[in-house]
Amino acid sequence: MESVSVPRLFFLLPLALSLSLLNPFQAKAVDIIAHTCDHSVFRDLCLTTLRSNLNSKNADLKGLGVISIQNTMATATNVSSQISALLNVTIDDPFIQQCLSDCSQSYVEAIDQLVNSLASLEIKNYNDVNKALSASMTAVELCQDSFSAEPGHVPLLRDSNTKFTQLCSNALSITNQLAGSPTPL
Repeated sequence: MESVSVPRLFFLLPLALSLSLLNPFQAKAVDIIAHTCDHSVFRDLCLTTLRSNLNSKNADLKGLGVISIQNTMATATNVSSQISALLNVTIDDPFIQQCLSDCSQSYVEAIDQLVNSLASLEIKNYNDVNKALSASMTAVELCQDSFSAEPGHVPLLRDSNTKFTQLCSNALSITNQLAGSPTPL
C-alpha cells in the first residue's frame, strides 16, 4: 500500500473539503423540503411534488407554498380538461352526465379559489390563503359526493378528486407553517 506524502495530503485535504461544501444550497433545499413535508399528512406526495419542481431547490417556505399551490392548480386544470372530454362523449346515463356537469363547475370554482389563494399568499394574508384552499377542497368534495347521491354508480373521478384534496391539504400545511412562523424560512 502506498503512503501519502505530506505535500500530497495538503493538496487532497482542501480538495475533499471543497467537494463536501460544493453545493450547500442544494443540501439546504432538501432539508427545507423534508422539514416542510414532515408537517404534512400526505408526506410522500408532498416530497414528490416539491422535489419534482426545479424552482424548489432555491425556494424558501413561502416559495414552497407557491409551488405547492401552483401544482395543485395544474392538477385541477388537468382534471377539469378530463371532465370536459368526458362531457363531450355521449353518455347514456343522465345521472352521470349531471355529476360530470356538477364536477366541471366544482373544478372551475376550485381553480378560481386557487388563484385567490396565490394572490393572498403574495401579500402574506395566510388566513385568506387557508380560506381559499379550504373552499377549493370543499368544491371538489361536492363533486365527489354528487356520485354518491344515487347508489350503484361508480365515482368516475374518485382518484383525481382524492389526489386534488391531498394536494390542497399539503398546501394548507405549508401555509399554516408560514402563518405560525414569525420569520419564514
